[in-house]
Amino acid sequence: MDRQWRYTFVNDRIAEVAGIQKEELQGRIIWEVFPDVVKTEFYTQVHRAMAQQTVVQFDMKPKEPTALRMSF
Repeated sequence: MDRQWRYTFVNDRIAEVAGIQKEELQGRIIWEVFPDVVKTEFYTQVHRAMAQQTVVQFDMKPKEPTALRMSF
């Protein structure tokens, strides 16, 4: 991700989650691809990581029964 939140690298998993080919995600802005995550804990934490230029870890509990551990 660059400072404008554009994908600079796309792995297979994020392409699968997005339902979009990796090549089509390259250069797109994350918040346009995933507008539902704006105003979530993920959005807050990745903005903090970018602003502080540091790694953050946090737990996310999506609507599905499994929790995700995120590092950014």
